Amino acid sequence: MRRLLPLFAALAVLAGLGLLFRYAQRFDPSAGRGADYREGGMGEVSIRMEGSTIISRREGVIEWTMRAERVDFVRAFGGDLENYRAIEFVGVREGSLYREGKPEAAFSAQRAVFDQPSQRLDVSGAIRLRSHRGDRLDAETLVWSQQDEFARFPQGAKGLIRGNRFTAPVVLYSAKQRLVQCPQGVEGTFDGYPLQAAALYWDVDRETLDLAGAVSGARRGLTFTAQRAQLNLKTRQLKANRVTAQIRIEDEDDLENLR
Repeated sequence: MRRLLPLFAALAVLAGLGLLFRYAQRFDPSAGRGADYREGGMGEVSIRMEGSTIISRREGVIEWTMRAERVDFVRAFGGDLENYRAIEFVGVREGSLYREGKPEAAFSAQRAVFDQPSQRLDVSGAIRLRSHRGDRLDAETLVWSQQDEFARFPQGAKGLIRGNRFTAPVVLYSAKQRLVQCPQGVEGTFDGYPLQAAALYWDVDRETLDLAGAVSGARRGLTFTAQRAQLNLKTRQLKANRVTAQIRIEDEDDLENLR
């Protein structure tokens, strides 16, 4: 009987290892049991974390950080647990974008997806972006990558920059250079007056607006339309080409606004 005890012990260990292997297979996406894996509600997700903060670095330099209610690492096709093609964030409480290792803007949103091959971050749902210099942009979609100088808002955005409010169907925004581009039209209030244009190119630090295409708006004592215009927010001078204006002169100085 004593001679059989080691044999029984070895069989018990083998049986235990077999049960453990079957259990581990349920969580191994490379084990060829995709249906069973999906039945667990995880799909292609290899790792799921709750209430976590992720920091993305390239060659030791921070590119972005994200704090979310849930973080899913989505595995690459046919890959194992350590190989992922995307990271999905649900309930982004605090995200930060960096440029050359320096913080550029912070945001919150309902969802974000980081695509590993393209190094692109797609953010969606109730986005509130705030730059470290006080610029504010609210939108439903945002696309950002280190390769592009601009953060892109392909479905439009509402902005508030230095007291000037605007809405546009497409917005490109550089927090580093403080440039705003609205290539498909814009309307808003600049320097306290309404303004519309077919396209807008705005250098925030220089306080200059280049308005292309059809332009219309109002200044002190007049309303106007033009084919192109430049507005200097610092000097409050408006220069326009092919102007049609309706003027109500209240002060001789009103005419200086349209030179």
